Amino acid sequence: MKWLKNHEGKLSPKKFYMFTLVPKRLIAVGLTITFKSEFGDRFMYRHSMKAPDEMRELHRKFYGYIKDRSKKA
Repeated sequence: MKWLKNHEGKLSPKKFYMFTLVPKRLIAVGLTITFKSEFGDRFMYRHSMKAPDEMRELHRKFYGYIKDRSKKA
């Protein structure tokens, strides 16, 4: 989150800003529980496995955004 603040990044939707207030360790525990749940298996893991092109595109765009923002700093 420090990178986001230093580079004037924007989060969307706005509710994601709550993650800037929560300690990283708590987020890690929460995500671990979520990914191990039935919901995580069905709607997160299975979707990512069935949509590899979409996952690659999201990865490319995310790291492209970081690279572009870093150049502007």
